[in-house]
Amino acid sequence: SAVRRAPALLERIELFIEDFKQVLRDMTPAKFANHVVSLAKRWLEPTRTLAELHGTCWNEVLRGFPVFDRTERDTAVLGKVSQTELIQFFEDYIAKGAASRACLVTAVAPWPQNSDEATSLCAAFCGEARVVQHEP
Repeated sequence: SAVRRAPALLERIELFIEDFKQVLRDMTPAKFANHVVSLAKRWLEPTRTLAELHGTCWNEVLRGFPVFDRTERDTAVLGKVSQTELIQFFEDYIAKGAASRACLVTAVAPWPQNSDEATSLCAAFCGEARVVQHEP
């Protein structure tokens, strides 16, 4: 960001994740179902341009195992996910402190003056620090 350094941005992201966990817990089943239906409608919207269709098909080919009806398959699975399962998944893989959480932080920091900033940033949010220095 041109306004804030990486640590401030990561703190805001973590606060959002914590707030969203509570939003998921407090959501009524009817509102959850409404969100599922809205997302399914959005996923099933037809492609509007040839470029969009080309991009979708080409991405399937690049994956190495083309599934040209992936959107329909994903939408079918979407309807089977319960609110309880989503909350459990969120707490297992996304929430701060989750045992199975994986975190990758990419930040640009001046080198070598602030190498400690990059190292502490990684350690604080990912649990381990691995700083890669770009050589000109």
